[in-house]
Amino acid sequence: MKTLLMTLTGLFLLVAPAQAETWLEQLDIPLMDGLSEVVEAGTVFESATGRVIVVETTGAVAARSIEGYYEQVLPELGWRADGANRFLRDGELLALTISRAAGLTLVVFRLSPEG
Repeated sequence: MKTLLMTLTGLFLLVAPAQAETWLEQLDIPLMDGLSEVVEAGTVFESATGRVIVVETTGAVAARSIEGYYEQVLPELGWRADGANRFLRDGELLALTISRAAGLTLVVFRLSPEG
């Protein structure tokens, strides 16, 4: 039994790092598996009225899968749905624009002041 437990523990340690989530640092939200951030396309702007952050990601992931993932994950982080691919939290609006180009799905995350 001890050998089995040690083997299972070893397997867990091998698998656990592969399952670690990547986060979009500027937005503090997880990046869905299969998407990669396009770092050079990002924009961050802060003013007295709030912040505007644009983050682009791309990957070979179906649009509906992306929508479903963020519909599930964002409410767990305090965001509330405000229409299709729109979420509100603490006076900010997070909008996702999902499009297809060159065989890949492009997801643009845009955070701006609500209203």
